[in-house]
Amino acid sequence: MAQVGHQRIQEIENPELAQNRVKEYYELKGYPKDWIDKRLRGIAIRQELTDEWRTRGVAKESDFAILTNEISKATFGKTVSEYKQFKGIEKPNQNLRDHAQRNNDFSGIPAKSLLYSGHDRLGIDIDNGG
Repeated sequence: MAQVGHQRIQEIENPELAQNRVKEYYELKGYPKDWIDKRLRGIAIRQELTDEWRTRGVAKESDFAILTNEISKATFGKTVSEYKQFKGIEKPNQNLRDHAQRNNDFSGIPAKSLLYSGHDRLGIDIDNGG
């Protein structure tokens, strides 16, 4: 455990180490390089999106879930739970984005449109910074 803790501290100091660890994880699971590259970009985009939501006043996990569901419904016509069921993902801790098709179910979604999706559901004024 001490070694894992040390590795995480190193990753905080150098985030590229964490990205490399995630990349190696997906390689070991047999994903192709192009899928891994798209997934890593998707992780970065999701982080930017959630950072922006925090900046604009989103704080509770349930609010992030609501916004994510709004994006899912607008994009796929299904909530996250419905889409997981559609994809055959049964374990609650499995990430839907890790099960995207190799052609990437989530490609072609403009990142800025993600910011605007569902913001009115929580009363967030996107145009005025929160």
